[in-house]
Amino acid sequence: MIGGVIKGGVKKKSTELTCQNCQKKGSIELVSYNEFFHLIFIPFLSVGKTVCSQCQSCKEVLLHHEMPHKLKLEATALKRQTKMPFWHFTGVILLLLFPLYFMFESKSDVKENILAQRELEQSYIASPFIGDVYKYRIDKNTYTTFRVNAISNDSIFMVKNIYTAYNINGLREIKKIGIYENTPTSMPLKELSQLYEERIIFDIIRSKSNALK
Repeated sequence: MIGGVIKGGVKKKSTELTCQNCQKKGSIELVSYNEFFHLIFIPFLSVGKTVCSQCQSCKEVLLHHEMPHKLKLEATALKRQTKMPFWHFTGVILLLLFPLYFMFESKSDVKENILAQRELEQSYIASPFIGDVYKYRIDKNTYTTFRVNAISNDSIFMVKNIYTAYNINGLREIKKIGIYENTPTSMPLKELSQLYEERIIFDIIRSKSNALK
């Protein structure tokens, strides 16, 4: 059975009351239980509490609304004592947890990708190639790019893009145009690494041909 309603949390109580059908005293037993909807036997949602009585002598069964007044009072008290187990909501809890799990996994993947990208960029800084393009933050809202033109043992020589962007998205356009100054600027490799750590150089673009070397 894929889904349906089943009983759980059964609570029983014997009474000293007289059965109205067979007139036998002390033969009535009250039964209170929870009903819950399940899907492949995983509880999803509590349907509610049910209470009934059964005479152990004549086997007459009465629902709550059919009981005489005194029996109904005891049945109501037993119903109140019957607790609704939290596991009846297991399915609902799982449904709520699944999106949180996938959100956590997604954030973990993003974090791993960021760390992998940082490691790759750090390797580019440690071993620069001619043709590498550095995205460079001039100040809070001003950006440009530099392109590596030559490399020595302890320094690089790079030329500055003649254009300036006033937001990060504008960097794509000025890189695409790709017009650089003729006079290169030299920079020690240690200073290059420091600029990267300070996020003044915040992205490095390397051609596919260089990346495979």
